[in-house]
Amino acid sequence: MNKVYRFLLLALLLPAYQSVLHAEPEKKPPTWSGTTQFGYTGTGGNSQDNNLTGKFNLLYHKNKWNNTFQLEALFSNNAGGTTAERYADTIELNYNFEPHSFGFYRNNSIYDRFNTYDVSLINAIGYGHRLYSGNKVTIDGQGGPGYRFARVAGTSEKEQEIILYLGSTLKWQISKTAHFQEAINIAAGRFNTMSKSESALTTDIIGNLGLQISFTITHNSNIPANSNQTLNTDYRTDVTLLFSF
Repeated sequence: MNKVYRFLLLALLLPAYQSVLHAEPEKKPPTWSGTTQFGYTGTGGNSQDNNLTGKFNLLYHKNKWNNTFQLEALFSNNAGGTTAERYADTIELNYNFEPHSFGFYRNNSIYDRFNTYDVSLINAIGYGHRLYSGNKVTIDGQGGPGYRFARVAGTSEKEQEIILYLGSTLKWQISKTAHFQEAINIAAGRFNTMSKSESALTTDIIGNLGLQISFTITHNSNIPANSNQTLNTDYRTDVTLLFSF
């Protein structure tokens, strides 16, 4: 009876044992990944023209680190001279000390000739947390103290202040070939509160080539008296080809 019992038990366990032996190892995300983008830009507000833009994004993921490096350039001129000139870089270092909690350091440098502040430098550190995690949608929030340096466009006037930095990122995997992202960043200080919202819809075309349509709004709560710009809000629409690697 014992031999029959053992035989039946072995017959039941053998398929599961074989599936474990032949199971494919779980694929780990690559340590480095990124995108490059080139395309058309339409601007409004303090700068009104049609331009070409380029963006470069690099992601680093290893163990508990999730780091982002971003570069952006925008330049245009016409018969009347230069109408748009912007260069920006962002570095963000995230350390996940828990699955849905992380500490961060963020550095953002901007030169924008046609903004209320043509030079801005923002540094911030703080805490972030995944506020929502679904099958297709995730929402992250973060905040902490920081420092802001800015120069008023067209002058030598400078502002330096302690700020409160707040940020949120929503990611929505609409389908296998399309996803949406909304990023909001706020740097609130005594002299000025700078708010930026960027919405981007990306769809795959073929292989690693995709198309992205994005809309960005930048708002400064204060326009200094000596500034040569007159509008609080600037906006831009980008249509770019995106190559992932």
